[in-house]
Amino acid sequence: MVERLPTSTAASGSSLDYAAVNATFGPKRTDEAGVTISPYYLALAGTICVGVGAQTLFKIGATGAESTMVQLLRASTIVGLLLYLVSAILYVIALRQMSISTAFPTVSLGYVLIAAIDYFFFKEPVGLLQLGGLILIMAGVALLHH
Repeated sequence: MVERLPTSTAASGSSLDYAAVNATFGPKRTDEAGVTISPYYLALAGTICVGVGAQTLFKIGATGAESTMVQLLRASTIVGLLLYLVSAILYVIALRQMSISTAFPTVSLGYVLIAAIDYFFFKEPVGLLQLGGLILIMAGVALLHH
């Protein structure tokens, strides 16, 4: 379906209503409350997710390795190291506008994601104390951001 652009009539004839065009095609809101997400927070989220991917690849590379050298030369370990580099670059971008006292503790959410991956994909057990610690991490990060 093609939507017509809004127009307004002026003394010189029909012209484009730029305010209406910007409202239609301008920056989009992320929710109905009108909150936008900062690109620096997106970079921090990318830091966490890419770092979790790197850790997961390290675990895959370590599984069944006969020696440290064999593990280091596996493709999954090498890709994991490259992902850590990408994660560091994203973190530096996030720090351009974020306080390190907020950004660094927020990266600890990666521990929560790693625990979930470890439990669901690698079938590692998660104890009650570990679960309690993960809940405290999430609560601490939530407090930092309020």
